[in-house]
Amino acid sequence: MQQKTVLVIENHTFSQDVYNAIFSYEKYTVAIAASYSEALEKLKQGEWDVVVLDMLYQGGINGIALMETYKRDPAYKSAKKQPVFIAIVDDEDHMEQVRALADGMFIMGKFTPGDVLEKVQACLQKKQELEAAQSS
Repeated sequence: MQQKTVLVIENHTFSQDVYNAIFSYEKYTVAIAASYSEALEKLKQGEWDVVVLDMLYQGGINGIALMETYKRDPAYKSAKKQPVFIAIVDDEDHMEQVRALADGMFIMGKFTPGDVLEKVQACLQKKQELEAAQSS
């Protein structure tokens, strides 16, 4: 079985280190993007099974704008793999947008890195089941 890939979009160094440690420990291939432009560039590579996205980060550019850009741009739509987005949200004002853009996958409020790992594992399991059903 091919190693699963996780892209973490997070601008706080401490959180980047924590996510990198937990996903690496679980044998995922992990990459970190710390800025909007870096995230778009990595998304273009199209090799991600899951994208963990901090919805509010640096300079007022937020995860909603990033996901909207990704989902409407043909360059991203033709990526080799279409990732599942997991949005980390602490702002109820934009919840409906996040729910739609993040394929219904989000974590809201207080959470631990373990909660994020569990959500990633659940998403990967669901994605694997869907792919198996489509190929049969």
